[in-house]
Amino acid sequence: MKHRRLAAQATIYKLWTAFGDWLSSPDSTCPTTLRRLAAQATIYKLWSERNNRLYNATSSTPQRIFKDLEG
Repeated sequence: MKHRRLAAQATIYKLWTAFGDWLSSPDSTCPTTLRRLAAQATIYKLWSERNNRLYNATSSTPQRIFKDLEG
């Protein structure tokens, strides 16, 4: 995800609660809609990767996942 576009400076979310806090925090530099869209894309990609690993026995590298998210 392009953090510069989303007003987050190389933030690493180690807990889902931290990600949720970022998502719900009021911020004038990044619209809520954009943050929600980024969160949806991230969760969708992670769930899709999980399903591929579980049901298709295929996996992507972390670099590939991040590249897909950056679009």
